[in-house]
Amino acid sequence: MSLRGLLKQSEALRGLVKDWRRFRQRPMHARSRKVIAGYLAAHTTRKLQIGAGHNPLPGWLCTDIAPVHPGIAFLDATRPFPFPDSSFDVISSEHMIEHIAYEQGQFMLRECRRVLKPGGRIRVATPDLQVLLALNTSRRAALPQRYLRWITERFLPGRPCHPVFVINNAFRNWGHQFLYDAAILQAALEHNGFVAVTRQAPGQSADAALRGLEVHGEHIGDEELNAFETMVFEAVCTK
Repeated sequence: MSLRGLLKQSEALRGLVKDWRRFRQRPMHARSRKVIAGYLAAHTTRKLQIGAGHNPLPGWLCTDIAPVHPGIAFLDATRPFPFPDSSFDVISSEHMIEHIAYEQGQFMLRECRRVLKPGGRIRVATPDLQVLLALNTSRRAALPQRYLRWITERFLPGRPCHPVFVINNAFRNWGHQFLYDAAILQAALEHNGFVAVTRQAPGQSADAALRGLEVHGEHIGDEELNAFETMVFEAVCTK
């Protein structure tokens, strides 16, 4: 077969895959529309969780790109959100934004601003790249040492317990696409129209609606290591 023929065949196969994916997602989208409509109709104070995974928040509209429960709505955060402007009071996203590319993260933040009410708040939790890079210089301290051992034993069996392997693992494992440090995440929030950006400890917030949300520490079975690797930022929406 000629090169042109192979290319045409490849394009046809890609088209079939896309059609099949769209076909498989139709029932999910129909169910999600009902979940979304029901939530918006039943709640005057509206809270959106992006990337629910296996940890949907009670009383929130919980969404995920791969819902694992009928009560979780499908949402691809890299595409326009299926919500009206100014429809939510708060938004939370825990260990999700690092799973999409930087440009996609910017789009997600713009959509979050669009669907938040004026004065609404966003809360984003994600690994702190600066903490990971600092393992090269701080590894002799007790907590970095414990973190290095924990990652190596759990995710890098057979590898030396060394920062280089742990840092590379953070970039390449779990579907991570882009890791932020504090300065870049704050700049991203501000660039996309958020103000009053503040850093919080996991689980803590001056806003009762955003307090006690993070469950990553429970998920990995170690709250101290979660607090070590995770940064949390809150910001206010302006219009």
